[in-house]
Amino acid sequence: MSQGLDEKDEEIRSLGGEVFTIIARLYGLIEGFKWFIFLGNLLCIGFVLAELHIIDMCRGIANRKDLETADWGSLLGLLIVVLLANRAFGWSQFMVTVYATNRAMIKLRNQFFAKLMSLSKNFYDTHKIGWLVARGTGDMNTIYDFLTFGLMVVFMIFSYTGIIAWKLWDVDPSLLAVAAVVIPIGCCVIAWLQKRIRARVEELSSQNSRMVAYLAESIRGVRVTQAFAREEKNLSAYMEFNQENVRLSLKVLKATAILMPTMDALGILGIVTVITRGAWMLAHGATSHGHLITPADLVACVLYMNMLLIPIRMLIDIYNMSINAATSARRVFQVLELQPEIKDPAQPEELPSMKGDLSFRQVQFRYKEDGPWILKGIDLDIPAGQVVAIVGKTGAGKTTIAHLAARFHDPQEGQVMVDGRDLRVFRQDDLHAHMGIVLQEGFLFSGTVLDNIRFRRPELSRDEVQKLCQGLGTHDAIDALPDSYDTAVMEGGSNLSVGQRQLISLSRALAADPKVLILDEATSAIDVATEVILEQALQRLVYGRTTIIIAHRLSTIRRADRILVMDQGRIIEDGTDAQLLALNGEYAKLVQGAEH
Repeated sequence: MSQGLDEKDEEIRSLGGEVFTIIARLYGLIEGFKWFIFLGNLLCIGFVLAELHIIDMCRGIANRKDLETADWGSLLGLLIVVLLANRAFGWSQFMVTVYATNRAMIKLRNQFFAKLMSLSKNFYDTHKIGWLVARGTGDMNTIYDFLTFGLMVVFMIFSYTGIIAWKLWDVDPSLLAVAAVVIPIGCCVIAWLQKRIRARVEELSSQNSRMVAYLAESIRGVRVTQAFAREEKNLSAYMEFNQENVRLSLKVLKATAILMPTMDALGILGIVTVITRGAWMLAHGATSHGHLITPADLVACVLYMNMLLIPIRMLIDIYNMSINAATSARRVFQVLELQPEIKDPAQPEELPSMKGDLSFRQVQFRYKEDGPWILKGIDLDIPAGQVVAIVGKTGAGKTTIAHLAARFHDPQEGQVMVDGRDLRVFRQDDLHAHMGIVLQEGFLFSGTVLDNIRFRRPELSRDEVQKLCQGLGTHDAIDALPDSYDTAVMEGGSNLSVGQRQLISLSRALAADPKVLILDEATSAIDVATEVILEQALQRLVYGRTTIIIAHRLSTIRRADRILVMDQGRIIEDGTDAQLLALNGEYAKLVQGAEH
C-alpha cells in the first residue's frame, strides 16, 4: 500500500475482506500468549461446570427418597463450596484474559506508534492529525474492549453450549435434538443482518473520526478562530458533525435492535419446546438411558435451557462487538500497512562521522506524480563549513532544497549527496544524527525548556546547556522565563511566544552539535534586539558547520558566505552579497525592495 490514507467511507479499502478475516488477524496478536489462552479456556470450563453442578445437585436432591433424613448441613456446605469455586474460576479467567489482551494491545499500540514515526513528511502534509489521533485512541479502545471481553465471551459461548448440550443428552437425547433447533435459526438471523449492520457501523466510525479530526483542528486553531470571530460558525459546524453522529448512531441501533428480541424469542421457544416434549414424556412414563424421566429431570432441563439463553445473548453482544472491532481494526491495519516514501536501504552504509560537503546533481523534484516540478535540474555544491543563504519568491523552491538536504523527501531524478555519497545509502537515523534542523513553526514538546533543548542529547548537564545558550545568545531570554530552564512547556509550546519558541528551537538544534545545520525561516519571528545578539552568536557557532539558511531578513542573509537566488525551481544567481549587488539582478531588486 502506498503512503496514503483515504478518509471517506466509500474510499476505505478492505484489508482482508470480511469481518471474520479481520477478527482472525486481531486474535493473531494474542498468539504469543497461547498458554494464557489455554489456561483461560480451562478456567472457563471450570466456571461453567461449577455453575451447572449447582443445578445437578438440586436435581439430585429432588430425586432423593430420603429427604427427611438427609444431612442438609453437608448439602448446603457443599453447595456453598461449589458456588465459591464458580466465582473463583470466573475471576481467574477474567484476570488471565485481561493480562493476555493487555500484552497484545501493548504490542499493537507500539506497532501503530512506530509506524506513525516511520512515515515520511509528505504523509503528514496530506493527512489530518485528528484523523490519526482517532485511530490511535478511539479505535484502539474498541479493539481492546473486544479482545478483553470478546475473548471471554467466545470461550463462554462454546463452554456453555457444549456442556449444556452434554447435560441435555444425559437427560434425554430427544430433548437435545429439540433444543438444537434454535441454533441454526439464530445463525440465519445474524447472517441476514450482518451486512446491513456492518455498513452502518463502518459509516458511524468514519463519522466519529471526522468529528474528532475537526475538534482537534479547532483546538489547535482556537486563537485564529477567536481573532476572526468565527466561534459561532465553528460551533455550528461542530453541531452538524454531532447531529450526523446521532443520526448514524440511531441507524446502527435500529439495525441491531431486532437482534435481542429475536434471539430471546428463539430461546423462549426452545424452553417451551423442551417443556412440551418433557411433559409428554412424563405423561407416558418414558425412560432414557434406562431410567424413568422424573419431574426433577424436566425442571433441570428447563434450567439448562434457561442458561442457554446466556450464550445466546452473549452471541448478540459478541457479534455487535465484532462488527465494531472489525471496523476499528480495519482502520488501524490500514495505517500499519502504509509504507513510508522515504525508506532505509536494505544494506545501509556506515556513517560514523560527517564532514558536511553537500552536493545536488541534476535534481528534479515534485510533490505529486502528476504535479508541477518544484525543482528543475538543480546543480549545487556546498563545501563543508560554508554558510549558504537561499532567497527568492514564495514557491521558488527554497524550503524544498532544505528538505531534500535533510532527506525529508527523495528527488524523482538526480542525486543529493553528502561527502560524495548519495543520502539514500544511509539510515535516516544515522544521517539525522549529524544534522540540526530548525523549522519555521519552532515546535516544542511537553516538558520543560531544559528537556526540549537537550532533546537529542539528554546526557547534557544543566550547566552545559546554560553555557551553550550563553554562547548562542539565548540564555538571557530563557532565564527571564518564569522558572528559567525549568519553565513548563505546554503542548507545542503554546504558552510561549513564537519568538521564544524559535530561540529554544535554535538552542535545541545547536545543542546536538551538528555538522549540517538547516535554518528554515528560524529567525522570522525574533525581535530586532534579540536578533542582533543572536546573529553575533551564530557567526561563532556556524563555524565548521555546513549551514543552509532560508530567511527574508537582509541582516541574516548578507552575513552568509554565499547567497543563492531561486526562481521557479532554478538557481538564477549565485555569489556573495557584494557580487550579487554588483550584478544588479534579481537579488539587487530584492535588496532595494526591502530597504524601501
